[in-house]
Amino acid sequence: QEWLIEIGHRPGVVDGVFNKKVESAVVNFQTNAGLSVDGVVGNQTWEALKIALSMERNGVAIAEPKEVKEFKIISRQEWGARQPKQTAPLLKHIPIIYIHHTASPRPSAAGEFIDARRHQDRHMDIKGWSDLAYNFIITPSGRVLECRGFGIRPAGKGLGVRRSYGIVFQGLFHPYVNEKPTRAALSACVWLIQKMITDEWVSSEVEILGHRDIDSSKTVCPGDHLYNCLQEIKERVVQYGT
Repeated sequence: QEWLIEIGHRPGVVDGVFNKKVESAVVNFQTNAGLSVDGVVGNQTWEALKIALSMERNGVAIAEPKEVKEFKIISRQEWGARQPKQTAPLLKHIPIIYIHHTASPRPSAAGEFIDARRHQDRHMDIKGWSDLAYNFIITPSGRVLECRGFGIRPAGKGLGVRRSYGIVFQGLFHPYVNEKPTRAALSACVWLIQKMITDEWVSSEVEILGHRDIDSSKTVCPGDHLYNCLQEIKERVVQYGT
């Protein structure tokens, strides 16, 4: 819905529901783009939307959200999360944090909680996981949303989930969309990791890696633009603690 609005269509209120207005906007987009018109966002339409959005954003500067002055963790209850089906404990002094992106459009400040709930629904109802995969979400406006939170294993297979935390940024940070993480989001991530170190949830020498750094993964996550920020995040975490 937000992508359609950004490229000039009218899908109605952003609520994560594929209703008649959204279908009509998709039909209009498909017609204008010369695609097969069926009102369904299949692979061809999805790729065309990405290209259209990239063209729009390359021509129009996106305003950066104002950086949050005082960071805090927003509880699951505050952003409307569902209860997990089950949890598994994670010990303290964990040695690795993996950084991810949601690989979906960057939500507006008003749509950040809706976007978080949509991803939780997808992970629980479609992927069959017990909860949203990650421990925390970083929003474009610099808010930190509790997902699985501290002391709970993230989703995944193998022994790696017993020795890592997962932090996900809302947005799609690969070159074909040309979206970059906001300064507010990067600062929120630095604050969160430093808090995890201070509270001994992770090691003082924790490794900060991208999802793509997992040997068995076949993914570009967290996208080139965010992956290229990992060194900055590492350096700022060190500076933050001194």
